[in-house]
Amino acid sequence: MDKRVQVKTYTMEGDWPDENLSWEEDPEAGVIPRAISQLLDTLKNYDEFTVRVSFLELYNEDAYDLLSDNINDTTKLKVYEDVQKKGSVIVGGLEEIIVKSKAEIYEILKRGSAKRQTAATLLNACSSRSHTIFSVTVHTREGSIEGEELLKIGKLNLVDLAGSENIGRSGAQDKRAREAGNINQSLLTLGRVITALVEKRPHVPYRESKLTRLLQDSLGGKTKTSIIATISPTMTDIDDTLSTLDYASRAKKITNKPEMNQCLTKKVRNEVAKEFRREAEKLKQSYNEKEALLSQEHQEEKQKLEKQLKIAQQLAEDRKVYAIETEKRCRDLIIENQTLKKIITSLEEHNDQKTKKANKIRVAPVIDECNEYANTTFDGGDEICQVPGSRKKIAPGSKRKTVNESITLSGKKRKLQHSECNAELSPSDNKRLTRARAKKKLAF
Repeated sequence: MDKRVQVKTYTMEGDWPDENLSWEEDPEAGVIPRAISQLLDTLKNYDEFTVRVSFLELYNEDAYDLLSDNINDTTKLKVYEDVQKKGSVIVGGLEEIIVKSKAEIYEILKRGSAKRQTAATLLNACSSRSHTIFSVTVHTREGSIEGEELLKIGKLNLVDLAGSENIGRSGAQDKRAREAGNINQSLLTLGRVITALVEKRPHVPYRESKLTRLLQDSLGGKTKTSIIATISPTMTDIDDTLSTLDYASRAKKITNKPEMNQCLTKKVRNEVAKEFRREAEKLKQSYNEKEALLSQEHQEEKQKLEKQLKIAQQLAEDRKVYAIETEKRCRDLIIENQTLKKIITSLEEHNDQKTKKANKIRVAPVIDECNEYANTTFDGGDEICQVPGSRKKIAPGSKRKTVNESITLSGKKRKLQHSECNAELSPSDNKRLTRARAKKKLAF
């Protein structure tokens, strides 16, 4: 690792010692090995303690476990809210390894760092492309004068943030440009969180980035927080240097309220256990009451639904019967309609016959009168004349009305032609036909 171009990571991890030196003896050891060494030296004074370590990488806003057994493991870890500790989060699937010595921790740190995402850019031969959080969780147990046990829990988060990157200067393209964009976005969100905490705004945007969610307890929470700002002495980086100093200056103004994690003795544990049991009984009783109420409501609802179901079934049965009856009635009506049509047709035919018969009876006197008139008027010949006449006509179902018609008298055919009858004529002298007699109206 080039410690001159990887300054931030070098600050946190230091240079890897050669075979002749240990981490404690190496003058270039970083913050993480120094902190671990001091922590384990302090824990020797406790009667009983347990140390667990984890190594988390945040790459492109996705969390990965650097201590997984598979070196090519790409399983993305999910971040959840800790319901038991407000303001804290839990990383699902993140492995915690129990360690007993400094050497184990150094070896784990070395193994996890080898899996970290790095790449060469125009400004850095081994540029970090992700943020990392190396966590050390400590449980201690010690006895008191009263013979009670005292339990304490502490956690140390050692965070190595990837630096902000000017894509134009670094020459990042495609995948590297996307990595730089995600790094800059997470650092920008961290800056907004710091500003919101300093200005005491009602809303702090912790959830806008996984980085700020993971660091939520360290920013304005109940922990002690230290920040090391890494700057460059060159004039070409003056803008980045001023930005970093402003960043750190604002972060200094954040007010945390450190608190020791709750210490539990046997007496306190017993009291807490009793309180939990009482609370459990209350919850159980409340649950039983609500369950009974829900059961009663469920039974009433069930009865109501059964009643509605019976009504619906009865309606369906009634509709079925009605449909059958309606279908039968329709068939009967069709048959009845066909029968009525036949009766109407028969009545019409019978009526026509009666009408013709009535007309024949009514016209008979007319024929006789016409023959008598014709016999007294004509004596034969070829002359034909039209004699106007009128008669009363009664149509079936209508009122009586007068119809003006004409009668054709032919001496040649010696017949009286009418629209409804024919009458034979006796020969007569043509000279006896006069205009007045020809216009005589005949009553039919």
